[in-house]
Amino acid sequence: MESLNARKKALVIGNRPPNRRVPHAPLPNKKWATPKDWDEYIQAQVTRLYHTEDRPLREVMDIMASEYGHHATKRMYISRIQAWGLVKNKKEEDMLYIIRKSDQREAMGKKTSFIVHGRPVDYQEAYHYFQRKGKAPSLTGPRPPTPPHIVCRTPSPPPTLRVPEQLFFTINNFYDGSFENKHWVPNGDTCLSIKAGVTLDNQNIIETFGAYCTTALTFLNEKKYADARRILSIACGLIRPVIEAEDHMTLWCMCDTFCLFKGEGYSEIMLLILRYIYGLVSLYFPKNHPWAVIWHSLVSIAHEDMDDAIIKAYKCVADSLARSLGTYYPTAVNCFCDSLDREHGPGRRDAEEAILRKFLAESQKFFGGDHTVQIRILSRIAICARDQGHHEEHEAIALEIIRLIPLRSKPYDLLHGLLHCSTARYNLGKFAGAEEKLLEALEVMKQEWGKQHAWYINYARKYAVWLRGWGREAEAEEFEADTARLIDLEDVGPDIDLDSKGDDREEDAELEDIIS
Repeated sequence: MESLNARKKALVIGNRPPNRRVPHAPLPNKKWATPKDWDEYIQAQVTRLYHTEDRPLREVMDIMASEYGHHATKRMYISRIQAWGLVKNKKEEDMLYIIRKSDQREAMGKKTSFIVHGRPVDYQEAYHYFQRKGKAPSLTGPRPPTPPHIVCRTPSPPPTLRVPEQLFFTINNFYDGSFENKHWVPNGDTCLSIKAGVTLDNQNIIETFGAYCTTALTFLNEKKYADARRILSIACGLIRPVIEAEDHMTLWCMCDTFCLFKGEGYSEIMLLILRYIYGLVSLYFPKNHPWAVIWHSLVSIAHEDMDDAIIKAYKCVADSLARSLGTYYPTAVNCFCDSLDREHGPGRRDAEEAILRKFLAESQKFFGGDHTVQIRILSRIAICARDQGHHEEHEAIALEIIRLIPLRSKPYDLLHGLLHCSTARYNLGKFAGAEEKLLEALEVMKQEWGKQHAWYINYARKYAVWLRGWGREAEAEEFEADTARLIDLEDVGPDIDLDSKGDDREEDAELEDIIS
């Protein structure tokens, strides 16, 4: 016997009307948009309100109804917005594309304008979009193809800009072609050059050239011109094998050297080195060789445009390495960090640090934890902290670098941590700790490369300055005498007209004239 509740339930179900949707009739006195309205008028207004002004959809619907008398359901709006490519997450992709494309083309000396859905959009608008959202645009990762609703335009350059444009075009083609044709082959943390069937590892000689230039700059700033001249001659003796190798690090290293000298006010020395390199390239390469075109373009640039051209050339190299090796390949990471340094300079370390910290977080996410490339990124962040006077933060980052050292056996990485730690502690007044870490660093240099290496000479001089500041004159003189002997033992290279005939005093006077 069925229960009373069961009979009631069956009765209710039996009387329920069929489950079908009844369309809503338009409300009276409302004008509903026609297909012609959507195409000819509403699309432009919705694009402005929803996409350009970034208003919520409900607000857009209210404005269209109250101010323009056009009524439509939310479903209608959503379907049209999808068809027009105005979905909000697509807008973020568009703005990110504009920023990345602008940076890429600017590195080639090209200014680019963009038209999105028929409306001009510039770099500043794209950058402010991310500022309003409270997030930083990701500058790493694969480059997507140009969306169909975005048009990129580059105005024709005036004649004065055609040399730089040729320079950046040649750099990109030379680097991309060298990797595609297996002239440069990834190997561990760096790449090997394969020339005439012979595999070459040029990293050591190129880094040594850079170290001698940095040491020469130290002597120049101390007005020790005879020592600076001798160190520069040693460095120039390395230029020929560096140039002949056609290595992926050569242009990067040379641009770094030019930035160092020009940044410290020694433009004439930078130009002397540049002209010396061009002379060597002219001897060993035909005129149509990319290497000859690159150096001819550099030496032809007007002096007032040289800063911008070198920084953009640096960025071209960084972008090419990231394309060919991958964003997080150690060599690509090194060049990316250095290009940020040259682009921002000491006056904008806060902006540089923000980009580096985001890059560090992305690398940790990419590798799923600690990795060797983070040592290089942290080293650049440490320099940003140092230059902003954040010495406690500088020391903490240095200790983090030292913690990561077991991941890698290369002494160069240990030196990053030791030298940063010693500098941070010196600036904090922790002189005993600073001395301890600097002596450890000097010992690593001595064991790995010998006391005659430029790095050892440079930091031994730094230690002598510290000793003198602490009132330990006898020890300071001993270190200075030792470094002087080491410099005298080195084989000098070509002079590149940095001095003239005569005694040391006359030579010092001429060099002082050059660098003043």
